[in-house]
Amino acid sequence: MFHVVAKVEILKEIVEVVRTIIDEVKITFQPEELTIRAVDPGHISMIDLTVTSGAFETYEVEDHVELGVNIEKLRSFLKLAASGTDIQLKISESTHELIISFGHIERKMLLIDIDNLTEPKMPDLNLPGIVTIEAKELKQVIDISQDISDHIRLVLEPDKFIVENTGDTGSAKLELPKDNVEELVCKEHIKSSFALDYFSKMIRSVAKSDFITLEMANDHPIKMKFTMAEQNGLALYLLAPRIES
Repeated sequence: MFHVVAKVEILKEIVEVVRTIIDEVKITFQPEELTIRAVDPGHISMIDLTVTSGAFETYEVEDHVELGVNIEKLRSFLKLAASGTDIQLKISESTHELIISFGHIERKMLLIDIDNLTEPKMPDLNLPGIVTIEAKELKQVIDISQDISDHIRLVLEPDKFIVENTGDTGSAKLELPKDNVEELVCKEHIKSSFALDYFSKMIRSVAKSDFITLEMANDHPIKMKFTMAEQNGLALYLLAPRIES
């Protein structure tokens, strides 16, 4: 049996987090949770997402179910639903289609062959620097950095966290002392740079009021973790560093 019902806000949140990385994904439904893990075509970024059954109005999944879904097509349909609407998901075994409906509206979407959707392994990273801050802090510095440079630098010290962007037209900087962040773990100077367009898209997918945890090491990929789906989900982004000459 496969019958899932969710508030449209929950599904929209999942879609927005995933579409930051890729348009077509394999969604794995298990009896207690759904998971998505994918890497972008350039192998620069990665998403690892888990949403437990508690996020859904109805979650009847008896066995392991893997669905290849076009995220952009799903997003277009969800835009039609008003806030608070229940969205129903079913599978047509005969036509290999995902059936999405609410009220009297139904959309049948042909599923993608999951053999063409590779699921990457999670790299084993030892990232000693950790900082947790409100997403709105990062959104603000990103907003003022867009026309400065195509990359952004993150610096973590034992007593502060810095985000900075410097270019020919000026600079932007966010500096937060340890007392102004939720968590800061750092024993030595850590610095890494990242492509601003990737970093910006990831941060924008997080609600402004939510906290995001960054795990860092010198010139290593960064981990960005945050809860979602009314605290019933956890999203993790990985972003490769931009190695400065």
